Amino acid sequence: MAARLKAWWGSGPAWCQWCGWQPESDEDWKHFTSLCCDSCRFEQEWLRQRKAVCQWAHDLMQADDWVLLATATTGLHSWAEVIELAVLRPNGEVLLHTLLRPQYLIDPEATTIHGLTDPDVQAVPTFPEIWPELSRIFKRRHTIIAYDVPFHQSVLAFTAGQYQLRLPFLSWHCLMQQYAHYWGELRPDGLFRWKKLSEACKQQQVPRGRSRIRRALPQAQKSLGLLKALAAKAGPSLSQGGYALFGVR
Repeated sequence: MAARLKAWWGSGPAWCQWCGWQPESDEDWKHFTSLCCDSCRFEQEWLRQRKAVCQWAHDLMQADDWVLLATATTGLHSWAEVIELAVLRPNGEVLLHTLLRPQYLIDPEATTIHGLTDPDVQAVPTFPEIWPELSRIFKRRHTIIAYDVPFHQSVLAFTAGQYQLRLPFLSWHCLMQQYAHYWGELRPDGLFRWKKLSEACKQQQVPRGRSRIRRALPQAQKSLGLLKALAAKAGPSLSQGGYALFGVR
């Protein structure tokens, strides 16, 4: 097989044009096409994705037709109720920030995350009371950015459903997923590893504050800071000066 592939390439170069690796065995030649080894081909694709993420963030920061949303909930599952909601404009203006009185008790495990207890949400509005204001926001800006969209989308829909309310059609975009593609750390299954918001902010030197309590408004503000940091990296430099990824070779 190696002989046939070498004959196919003829007198042309038989090494990776990115890293200089040279195939020797039949098995090596299986991983060498278009003058590029598998590792460098994967790296170049990742660099293209990385550039696309930054361009996505840059384009968002040039627009004003979206909001950034964060929640705190009664539990850690997708059928938990929202007990705190924060919605920001791209410029950081707080369009909505409120505590919400749930129908169910707060799971103590959730309290360890956001610090809210049942007494904290007794003398506050219910979800139907803030629904008109939230609906107006969604009517004007139906693109929603959130860090971990599947969770925030699920709990918001669940909470609305508890009061026979229904979310309008919204275009959700997950900052956590986008950042996973930007950072490029692979899991054993070959997918990109998701990062906690605090870890992503640390990696991009976004101020995180000292508190470990994850309340909705600070989480939304940190998410916006991360989005701005990615937007600032948009440009041709992202496709230059690639390095060996993921410890390959």
